[in-house]
Amino acid sequence: MPAEPAPVEDRRAAGAAASKAQAAPFGPALYNIYLETAPDPLAAPGPKPIETPWAFSPAVPINKEPLTTLTFKHDVEFDGRQRCYYVRAVRGTGAQRVEGEPSERTCDVPVDDEAPAMPTGLDATVMEGSISLRWEPNGEEDLGGYLVLRREAGSDTLRPLTPAPIAETQFTDATVTAGQMYTYLVQAVDKQRPPNVSDSTETTVTAR
Repeated sequence: MPAEPAPVEDRRAAGAAASKAQAAPFGPALYNIYLETAPDPLAAPGPKPIETPWAFSPAVPINKEPLTTLTFKHDVEFDGRQRCYYVRAVRGTGAQRVEGEPSERTCDVPVDDEAPAMPTGLDATVMEGSISLRWEPNGEEDLGGYLVLRREAGSDTLRPLTPAPIAETQFTDATVTAGQMYTYLVQAVDKQRPPNVSDSTETTVTAR
């Protein structure tokens, strides 16, 4: 009988064969982006998932097809949840596709720091004992309303006329004094807490 190879030699031979079979296919390196999102702290607790022994659910990339570029834009909601991203390099196609090890994760909590656009079309109508303001509505989906402020001639002090944002695109000031000149400012705010505030549009009129 011929001498049998030692078990160690068998393992070495099997490892070499497996390594050769698993060699990465040729072709350019592409990239897949993966996302892990923290649970919603405001969501009602649901049933605990049933754990199945040996079950495995592979992660699904958030890009539809492997990327050729080194950049990726992902739009998210500003819901206070942490999001962690990582990247895997990809080669091959179909059943021959092979992914590399994941990159280091980068995590962040997206924050909305973009203010609404400045209101436009501010117009003032002077009536006896009051001044009425009108302006064009903003179009932002997260608009929280408008703030109206007033400054008297010769003063640098701005007096808020709306303690809280108003939804209407008009406001009547009935606390004016005849012959006094007033400058009115209107600002748009969003629903963030604290809110982002737009630049001011303003107009100056004299009460009667």
